[in-house]
Amino acid sequence: FDIAITSFTFIYNTHQMKKINEKIKHQYDVIIVGAGFIGLTLSLMLSKIGLRVGLLEKRNSYITNDMRTTAISQGTKRIFDDLGIWKFIKSFVQPINNIIISESDNRDYMNFNPKTLGEGKLGFIIENIFFRKILFETVKRDKNISIYFDSEVTNILHFEDENEVIVH
Repeated sequence: FDIAITSFTFIYNTHQMKKINEKIKHQYDVIIVGAGFIGLTLSLMLSKIGLRVGLLEKRNSYITNDMRTTAISQGTKRIFDDLGIWKFIKSFVQPINNIIISESDNRDYMNFNPKTLGEGKLGFIIENIFFRKILFETVKRDKNISIYFDSEVTNILHFEDENEVIVH
């Protein structure tokens, strides 16, 4: 696919550097704000096509006690296969074998099952705590991605040749 690249300069004020009013500049092709599942996955996809990615996360760590689960569709599984990380994810998932959609005041319903759709499993369920750890560990090993925790975007400046993302 085609992607238009604008140069981004990421200006980062660390807590220690705020005291002496210095700034560190980093050059990235893309800045992603938010290291949730989408931000982590997108950063891996962009890195795979050779882009340098700055990933900014407001929280101070990737560690979470999130005990919820996430559903992964067949299409998303194919993305993770292509990124080479499904092999790490698959041991933590449970397959979705059947989906029934109904309304409480109606006897009609829709039933989705793998046999009628010809797609294989309808999807997969994974606990968020494992999903986030696998994605984060993969991002951490990627040389094209830099992740910055405890980073809140305070301003975005647009110039003719580049953009600056100001973070505190």
